[in-house]
Amino acid sequence: MKKLFSLVLVILLAVPALNNAQPFDGKGRMFLRDKLNLTEEQQKRIDELRYELREKLIDLKAELQKNRLELRKIKSQSQIDEKQYIQLVENSNTLRSKIRTETAKHWLAVYNLLDDKQKELWAKYRNDYYGFGKRFNDNCCDGQPRFNRWRR
Repeated sequence: MKKLFSLVLVILLAVPALNNAQPFDGKGRMFLRDKLNLTEEQQKRIDELRYELREKLIDLKAELQKNRLELRKIKSQSQIDEKQYIQLVENSNTLRSKIRTETAKHWLAVYNLLDDKQKELWAKYRNDYYGFGKRFNDNCCDGQPRFNRWRR
């Protein structure tokens, strides 16, 4: 009886774990790509831009991680050098800014590849299905974008 109960309990706990509440398998990007009716040239260029962005972000995020590690090291010392600490905090802010700037440049480069009809569809689907559109803001934060809430 204990074995049966244990088996049922394991199954009941395992099944929900296997079913991810919000799986991401890249279908959103493919959905948008299909809706925009991109040409082969546009698809190729977008893939190149995405690769370039990922390459830049890997370097910037690695620098940011090293900077965070250095900040943690300084915080653990008994005597903190204020000048060095402030410099590392400013460097961290600069790196975060570069990451956001590179992402924005990528977004604009992709947007500029589109023709006028594709740009209309882009705006419609990006707002409705990706994060900060009507559906998101109606259900969250009294209409305020998510990034205005507290963050780590």
